[in-house]
Order: sequence, then structure tokens, then C-alpha cells
Amino acid sequence: VNLLLTFVPYLRRILFTPFKVSLLSDAALDHATASQYFPNSLVRRENQDQSTARPIREAITELKGQIILIADSGLGKTMFLKDLVSRNRHVTVFLPAWKCEDGVLEAIQAKLHGPAKDADYLRTLIYAGAIDICIDGVNEVSPDTREKIRSFVENFFKGNIILTCQPIDWRSPSTTESWYLEPLTEDQIEEFLITRPLDIFS
Repeated sequence: VNLLLTFVPYLRRILFTPFKVSLLSDAALDHATASQYFPNSLVRRENQDQSTARPIREAITELKGQIILIADSGLGKTMFLKDLVSRNRHVTVFLPAWKCEDGVLEAIQAKLHGPAKDADYLRTLIYAGAIDICIDGVNEVSPDTREKIRSFVENFFKGNIILTCQPIDWRSPSTTESWYLEPLTEDQIEEFLITRPLDIFS
């Protein structure tokens, strides 16, 4: 049964349907609106210059593999995660980094009940890429919690995991690919302002 649930997406979705609200509760998707999100923000890979930057929705089209999205405060990291989660058809869990102080697996288990909470089963799902994980705000937690997150990501190197973080001095997971979110250009700022309803600024 566990084998079928791990590798048959339809059966897996049935098992996790009762927990969908809990798994995504920290994303507060009910409060996220399209008018607050700018999908044309530019990103570039680590060690590439700005000329290679492209719109984030084209660069990161799905949650696949392991990614760190790095940017200064206010540039839209969390809003991008919410947009990605809202479009993702896989079983997905959204975690603020501070909820991982006891460990990432433990934070996921806290959102589940019954057979779905089994640690060995969850490890199998994550390793098989059958449950996607978003961890937001790695820079906001203690070095000890960051180390737990780093260790988890490296241990589950085949899992689909995305982290967001401001530029900080830390040993990021060796299994991840870093993407840098660029500040909006003047033209993008103008585009954002003229394409949004006035009430979002009030």
C-alpha cells in the first residue's frame, strides 16, 4: 500500500486531501492577491551576470529539484512562493523557517494525523519527490535552525525543495542551486504601478 501511495499521484492526493488546508495554512493563500504580485521580476543563477536574468515565472516554472531563492527584503520572495504553491498540482507543504526549529520533518508531521504522519513514510515520499516542500525566511532563524534545514535538504537530495533567504553568511545546502531575485527596474516599477488598482496602495 505504501508503495502505491508513494508512486501513484492520484492515490497520494486522496490520502493528503484532508490535510491540504493544514499543509498550506502558513502560506495564507486566501490573503494573497494577484494585484500584489509582479510575475515579471527578473532572476539569475549564481555566478551569472545581470544580462542573463529572465522573468522568474519563466526561470522557475515548477517546484522541481532544490533551489534557494535569494533576495533583499521586500523584493517578492514570499509572494513568488505563494504563487508557485497556488499553481502546483503536487502535494505541497509551506513552512515558515521558524517552524523548523525542531526539524523540518517534525514541522511537517505537526500538520498531519494518522498514517500520513508516519516518519518513515514521509521520508520515502520526500526522497521520491512525491511531496514538495517550501521553506520561507531561512535568514530569520537561528544558526542552529538553519543547520537543521541545511542538513535536511542535503539528506533528501532527491526531494523537491525550495528555500527563500536574504543574503546572509551561512553554509547553504550543497545540493541546491542558488537563484538571485533582482530589484525591479524603473520600467518594471512603472509597469507594476500602472497595471494595479489604486486601492492596493491605500
